[in-house]
Amino acid sequence: MKKIYTILIVAFVLALTSVTVMAFEDMPDDWSTKALQSAVDNGLLAGDNNKLLPKNNLTRAQMATVLVRALGATEQGDISSFTDVSKDKWYYGAMATSYKMGIFLGNGAGKLTPEANITRQEAFVVLARAFNLKATTTSGLNKFTDNADVATWARPELEAMIANGYVGGSNGKLNPNAYITRAEFAQVMYNLVKAYVDNAEELSKLGTVDGNVIIRANVLSEVKDVTVNGDLIIGDGMSKLTSLKNVKVNGRLVVRASGNMKFDGQAKEMVLSADNTKVTKSKTSIINKVVINSDNSAVSPETEETPSIPSGPVTPGKEEDIWTDFH
Repeated sequence: MKKIYTILIVAFVLALTSVTVMAFEDMPDDWSTKALQSAVDNGLLAGDNNKLLPKNNLTRAQMATVLVRALGATEQGDISSFTDVSKDKWYYGAMATSYKMGIFLGNGAGKLTPEANITRQEAFVVLARAFNLKATTTSGLNKFTDNADVATWARPELEAMIANGYVGGSNGKLNPNAYITRAEFAQVMYNLVKAYVDNAEELSKLGTVDGNVIIRANVLSEVKDVTVNGDLIIGDGMSKLTSLKNVKVNGRLVVRASGNMKFDGQAKEMVLSADNTKVTKSKTSIINKVVINSDNSAVSPETEETPSIPSGPVTPGKEEDIWTDFH
């Protein structure tokens, strides 16, 4: 009898540990499983009627929804001028927010085409925009046999995604004009982000992270004692972040939220992509490079009397939008 009870207990424990994986009846057991599970665990994918639909093509509205969730964005932009997004649609909020984020901007003909499937190159350009990635050369595309199929407007962003190891192609091809599936997109997101932080407790447990981290909490008074061997991204929804203390970023510190912040730590590069962002750098902080892609933003020394003057090498101003065919 004792043996039977033991077997039942073990079976129950195993069931508990696998309940998340088995929550969706179509969860695959292949190369995409880990990435899909991460997307579910971090609230990026919610599924429909107990299905994740991993083999289905990703629509533009679905991608907008995932990125809004990933970056904790909440503020909506005015999309009343677009003729194909009505307020009664489930994706209206996500499209309005992604428009405010500057990652979906329309096709130039008054449409956001939310229900259209998104191609691989379109998806990679949107991701590069969301993560502030852009390359100055496109020579890395030459190793792919179908590199000529990559549109001119997509080449710098695809180069950046490839150079950073987020996209690797398949059998020597990028297949830029093929639609991207939900599983494929989950894999790219998994390549891009290793940890999502929603509260101070989660952050304190991180310590050192190998890979990119997104802070998507709305309020986080202080970030301290963290080492990120990748990029640290402060998401759009952050309304109050007073300081980063003893924070070492061995990649880029990307600030997508507006507001004031004190930085005490190290970063190879700091990128300000939201308007009205002011960062005060402590005397002991080291920032090798500052890039400002927004209006009325600056990084200033702690003792600087004129905080509007950025410190370190700066690339000022917003870049021209080269994606004219699809946004």
